Amino acid sequence: MLANTISSDMAEAEDEWFLMYSDYTWGQTAADAVQNSLEEQGKTVAGRTAVPFPSDDYAQYVNEAEASGAPAIGVLIAGLDLRKASNQIIASGIEDRTLAMHQLEDFVFWGMDQNTASILDIAGQVWGPAVDGGDEFKQRVADQGEIDPYVRHLLGYMSMDQGVRAAIRADSIGAPAMRDALEGHQVESPIVEMKGGSEMYWRAEDHQLIQPTYTVTSRPVEEMSDDPYKEWFTTENEFAGDDVARSIGETGCSLS
Repeated sequence: MLANTISSDMAEAEDEWFLMYSDYTWGQTAADAVQNSLEEQGKTVAGRTAVPFPSDDYAQYVNEAEASGAPAIGVLIAGLDLRKASNQIIASGIEDRTLAMHQLEDFVFWGMDQNTASILDIAGQVWGPAVDGGDEFKQRVADQGEIDPYVRHLLGYMSMDQGVRAAIRADSIGAPAMRDALEGHQVESPIVEMKGGSEMYWRAEDHQLIQPTYTVTSRPVEEMSDDPYKEWFTTENEFAGDDVARSIGETGCSLS
């Protein structure tokens, strides 16, 4: 869903891309999805390179991206390795190229200084401080946890919220009964408002939570805020879950 989310903005930003991706299932799937989407929109992937995960040295792979001559780089790398790759991009002097990241976790960039974090042009996100909605939840995290709210706070809340509600509907904590209570379920809980009020549901065929996604970009340094919690990014576009989720036929998933 996030690969499809960022691909439309990537296609609008540049005609030619180089992709760096983590060399395991998550990164391989992301690279294939992003490349397919870009090419369907008439854009070119000038090259791509698989990066060992985890890795402490991204110089070789950043050099490949630079040598490709592509004006834009898709960095499909997760977690703290994304921080390492971003620092290497800056060290190489090619941060002026258009940069897109697959999955933004604000926390990763908060570990950098604001100037470094400001290199991000396009990223996909399922939630973050920049998303409209959930202001009370964000403030509760900041006040009670003494930490800046970011996506994994909401993911944890969503998992518990939906698990408890499924058990109540099923009148059981047995996995098969809870599964049946989730299949095809239209989400009606505070998490809908936390994600801006758009439709959310559990797809029956593969148990995928269909939910809105967002593209975000770095704020200018002078507009980055740290109070009452860090907000260094801004939401650019929102996508309905059905518009970015692959169809059942595309996933090849079968639960029968």
